[in-house]
Amino acid sequence: MSIRARIEKGAALLYEKIPEWEVRQKPGLLNMKSGCTCVLGQAEKEMGDYWITLKRLFPLVQDEEELCEIAYEHGFNIKPHDDRYGLMEEDERYYAFLTEEWKKFIIERRKTKWKMNLSSQ
Repeated sequence: MSIRARIEKGAALLYEKIPEWEVRQKPGLLNMKSGCTCVLGQAEKEMGDYWITLKRLFPLVQDEEELCEIAYEHGFNIKPHDDRYGLMEEDERYYAFLTEEWKKFIIERRKTKWKMNLSSQ
């Protein structure tokens, strides 16, 4: 599945579970490598936390490895990896790319909604 498809899957879940997630996003601050400024970190009313939001979205999943895989499948994180010794260069690039793709998605959605609002007036 492409990154875009995973992001769309994640966004659909967020629209279902946290409908106002998109208006809370600050694309200029978005950083998928950060637990506070990633999409899930910004999804809650107060600036939140990646893990807390992820666990709220999937309350029945208790296994952390399974949660990591689910997060990847929904475009919320990169492929599960061992980061005990820091991120590899490839992981850094992937986080940067994932961040840019989420920014594009959010901005595109906002433009589409704005155009729809204009045409309905």
